[in-house]
Amino acid sequence: MSSLSSVIAAERGKTRLQGYLPGGFILNNTQVEGAILCLPELWLMWDVVTLRDVTIESLAILDLMAPPPEVLVVGCGARVRRLPEALTRQLAERGIAVEELDTRNALSYFNFLNDEGRVVVGALLPCSEDSGGGSSDETGRSADAAAAGGRDGGQQAPDKQQGRRERD
Repeated sequence: MSSLSSVIAAERGKTRLQGYLPGGFILNNTQVEGAILCLPELWLMWDVVTLRDVTIESLAILDLMAPPPEVLVVGCGARVRRLPEALTRQLAERGIAVEELDTRNALSYFNFLNDEGRVVVGALLPCSEDSGGGSSDETGRSADAAAAGGRDGGQQAPDKQQGRRERD
């Protein structure tokens, strides 16, 4: 049986996606605008705007990771789109499986794999209003709510933003 302190220590430093906004994300109690790359214990702002901007060069950090990532979870925005076949092939040659999801579901899937201790990377585009994603009143949506079957547990996004939570 593990002690509470060992459970807390295991959680320290872990990247936790908490929700999304029309132009960005909420992770580790921080609101971030734009696309992000999430590693198991680190997140970075990512200089891409659309799925067309996602290239092997924009994912160069994957080649620097040790151990290398098992899975790249791509959050494509408001709806699922496919990466170019050549890019998917290049990633497969590196031993990296690719999961393309809408961003809402990609958040929960990243958290699930990260909680399992898998070496996962999230390449996440925000749900912008251009792509039909997000909400017009700029309210936060919780990734944890989707993982909990749509229950938000009364949690609110940072800065007391009120709004609907995501549901599966």
